[in-house]
Amino acid sequence: IGGIYGGDDTSTPSNVVAEYDGVDNYYIGGNLIAPHEDAFIMGLEREVIPDTKAGVNFTAKFSRGIYNFDETNFIFDEDGYQYIGTGNGVADAYYRLRTPLISRRDYYQTDVYIQRAFVERWLAQGSYSYVVSKGTVQDSLGYGLSNPSQVDLMYGNIDTDIRHQIK
Repeated sequence: IGGIYGGDDTSTPSNVVAEYDGVDNYYIGGNLIAPHEDAFIMGLEREVIPDTKAGVNFTAKFSRGIYNFDETNFIFDEDGYQYIGTGNGVADAYYRLRTPLISRRDYYQTDVYIQRAFVERWLAQGSYSYVVSKGTVQDSLGYGLSNPSQVDLMYGNIDTDIRHQIK
């Protein structure tokens, strides 16, 4: 599981639990990367009749390297549904802060709009947006990837996934 958690082999419980200081159950893992986001924005606009224009905009954002805690002491069965033991023999959760390659969010938005300029400096506009927001983590800091056996199931719609918007 080390590869999906950041390209190293330090995700197994036995070699991580020893790094905790005994004061609390949180540890900052090595090789953290700065979270980053890449964006692509494109738009087209045209006057369809005098004083009225229509347009479409497309936005794509890809967030990677999002901070996430993974649990390093509990051992789950291969499906990730049943707790079967611990790495150190004590039923305590130990969390390690990491920026795994799989902690990501993908955002896509398409806007269609129309805008009309009237006399006396009035303007009217309306738009419709179709949004898809998916990822493996909800927040900028979360515990969503704590169970390695279920990581493949984590990619899906997140809180910002509000598909249809009329403005």
